[in-house]
Amino acid sequence: MLKSAALLGAGGLAFDGVSRVGQADDSAALPDSGWPVFGSDLGNSGVGPAGISATYMDRSWLKRVDGGGFLASPVVANGVAYATRGGGSLLAIEVETGDVLWENDRYSLCYASPAVADGTVYLTTVEQTVALDAATGEPKWSADIGGLGSPTVVEDTLYVTGEPGGWAGENDYADNWGPQTVAALSIADGSEQWTATADGMVDTSPAVADGSLVVGGEGLVTAFDAETGEKQWTADRRGEGVEPEDGITTTVSVVDGTVYGQTAAGVFALDAATGETVWTREDTREPGTAGTTISAGLGWDGAGLERVAVTEDSVFATVEDAEDDRSASLYALDRETGETNWTFSGSRLGDQYSSVKNCPTVADGLVYVVGKSGSGEDAMPNPETVYALDAADGSIAKAYHGLNGVGDGSEGNAEVEAPVTVVDGTVLVASYIANGLASFFLSCLEGTDDLELSAPDVSVVSPDDTYTTCSKIEFQAKLAERELSERDKTLVRWFVDGDYAVTTFAEFDAVGSGSIAVGLEPGQHTVKAIAYDWWDRRDTDSMTITVSADCEEDETAGVGIEVETEDPTVGETVRFEATVDGDDADLQYDWESACADQVGADGEVVRFVWNDPGEYAVSLTATDTETDDEYTASTTVQVDE
Repeated sequence: MLKSAALLGAGGLAFDGVSRVGQADDSAALPDSGWPVFGSDLGNSGVGPAGISATYMDRSWLKRVDGGGFLASPVVANGVAYATRGGGSLLAIEVETGDVLWENDRYSLCYASPAVADGTVYLTTVEQTVALDAATGEPKWSADIGGLGSPTVVEDTLYVTGEPGGWAGENDYADNWGPQTVAALSIADGSEQWTATADGMVDTSPAVADGSLVVGGEGLVTAFDAETGEKQWTADRRGEGVEPEDGITTTVSVVDGTVYGQTAAGVFALDAATGETVWTREDTREPGTAGTTISAGLGWDGAGLERVAVTEDSVFATVEDAEDDRSASLYALDRETGETNWTFSGSRLGDQYSSVKNCPTVADGLVYVVGKSGSGEDAMPNPETVYALDAADGSIAKAYHGLNGVGDGSEGNAEVEAPVTVVDGTVLVASYIANGLASFFLSCLEGTDDLELSAPDVSVVSPDDTYTTCSKIEFQAKLAERELSERDKTLVRWFVDGDYAVTTFAEFDAVGSGSIAVGLEPGQHTVKAIAYDWWDRRDTDSMTITVSADCEEDETAGVGIEVETEDPTVGETVRFEATVDGDDADLQYDWESACADQVGADGEVVRFVWNDPGEYAVSLTATDTETDDEYTASTTVQVDE
């Protein structure tokens, strides 16, 4: 069902010249409400007007689709989110309810966010740029220029990056590696006002400030006169030894006369008037340095999904780990000097890897990023998490661990590359792929101070009576009884003597438990469990035990064989039983005899049948499954006719 044009507000996004601290100035700025373009404002600052002030983040709705996920950040205007899918669809979704107001699936591959202004949605696909009615999704006009970046609207002009005739990723590498055109179009009918050619590929979204249009691509940053298209300057940020085709530049941000961005050579700040370097954080390939930009997972054609976020005193950038390409960290850099204030790598547990998966968004003093952590195949990974970090020190202000969803068919790892959209007390997260499951979704989080479910209440116990080095010791995390919904799962992080061991899920039952079994050396040991739920509410308990090396009571001294069938004859079933001197709980039995038909499987008791008379040897090997020790025994049996 379509909403009326009155809901969307035909003039609700008129540019009024209002500026916000830390955002682009001296140009027609966007109003304080909504998130109508990729970077929130004309300068792509990545700063939103209103974040989540409540204690917890909770999922209000999840829009799951089949085939082709949401690649780019959605934009929001007048309570409606406009989201693109990789296959070319554009959807209008009511933020409050998650209801789809309309969907237009007429377009080709699209990697970019749309832009919204004055009741019109503008979208650049790889083939063309189109204008649609924001209330109905019906096309208004199309222009023959297609590319990979998001468009930007300033008063009566739409600025786009792309290639005349469209660009479908099939251009000849030597002649035309990618789109190189920057264009200014009339918002009335899409007619060309001017076009200009960059020195390299431009696959990002333009930033507009102080009468200039600045774009990044192929390791370069180029500024044009926004009114005429005349090239003002080009800055080469590729780094030493980087070939042009290997250069990547994120979408740049222009704030208070400075251009901020990121290439494979590092995070940088340039003078917006001249392109000269203000500061740079080059990649020294050492831990703790802000260097390589994290890949968007789409290769070079995903650079438009990446940007830094710029506030009054900080630049926030996601940086790939120099020692582990699975991992990336969020860096908070001093805006004036580029020095590191703090870093955040997600919830790294023990020897697990962790990663901040996307670029940052800032709202109301909190930095929003998506993170994950995991380890080897034998350990359970943690769920996808939306973090809201204190911008001053990087501490976790709130977290929501249930991004992938539970119980509604949306299980699976979320792949979130685009920055989240934070607006009007909600967080919109776009996911485009999953781990073999159909988890293409757009998720909406909102704030709440009251959760219906009680917080976890955990205690650590062990069902074992004695603690020795001879066998593994089991520990259980018992959860106090509480009401659970299908969306809730409680996880338990286990630590042994302060070192992280593993993460387990607690059960879905009213009384759940997660358990581990560990082998410990002689001495005193402490096992701790931290139980936490989707909303990051935590409870902790521990248990200290003394482990003995005295295993005499549990050792198996030997095995023997008892023949329980007297005077066996040909064709008769003969029963043998193993005799054990000591503990037989962990023994595995393997019986053998020549010329015999075995009845049933190996076990503590076995049966053989012989079809010919004679004397036969019967042997037994008993293996301790805990220690791999073997015990053997043998006997003979006379079988008569």
